Amino acid sequence: MEDQKSHGRRIAELAAARPDERALCFSLLDGTEPAFTWRELHERSSKSAARSPPGARAPGTGSR
Repeated sequence: MEDQKSHGRRIAELAAARPDERALCFSLLDGTEPAFTWRELHERSSKSAARSPPGARAPGTGSR
């Protein structure tokens, strides 16, 4: 079985390896297309994770 990494760890690795490369782009209904680099994605996801309460789970990982 391969070593499994968290999404956060992988994003951090990509941000270090290619910080200014486009990582995410999407289209909004108004026609604009915001884009984020790996560095921006890492910074935003890290801030979001830091604001989460201790022990919080990612969406979709709770019991049913």
